[in-house]
Amino acid sequence: MNNVERIRQAMLAKNLDALLLTDEKNQRYATGFHITDGAVLVTEKRAVLITDSRYIEAAQNTLDQEVTPVLYNREKPLMKQILTVLKEDNAERVGGEDGTLSHRQYLAYEKRLGITLHPTQQLLVDLRASKTEDELKRMIHAQRISERALAEVLPMIRAGMTEREAAAELVYHMLKNGSQGNSFDPIVVTGKNS
Repeated sequence: MNNVERIRQAMLAKNLDALLLTDEKNQRYATGFHITDGAVLVTEKRAVLITDSRYIEAAQNTLDQEVTPVLYNREKPLMKQILTVLKEDNAERVGGEDGTLSHRQYLAYEKRLGITLHPTQQLLVDLRASKTEDELKRMIHAQRISERALAEVLPMIRAGMTEREAAAELVYHMLKNGSQGNSFDPIVVTGKNS
């Protein structure tokens, strides 16, 4: 599942030619694919996920046709690949994540790309806050997985078991029940002050 078209429509409504995504959560929201290094560019014409050798094969095998995976490496660095896409798509007005990039990083992107980024964090916040029917179904499915895992782990909890052991069991049972991973580390606390 990706949200490229939703992003594109919001981007065009703000008179932007492209949107540069560098935050992992926004990249995954846009493409449905998780990377820890790289960028996603959404333009009027296409969406491109630019990543390194750790993710390129999985991206090529996983992404739907709406998102094109592109490799960056020493010969073709990330900034060069970003510039290539922007130039090929005649994208001049580019949005950037002013809320997730530090000020220093934001300025560095502007300098290295030779463009002025337009703040678009609120655009992404607003889009991510409004869930589609598919997103709601996925959230309910994830909740059911968590509930099953908790029901399986509760009988295992005993005196002397550490919080870490209980958390490990919970993660294991969520994965066993179909989870793709944790949104955040589970919080397991015990004791008189909890």
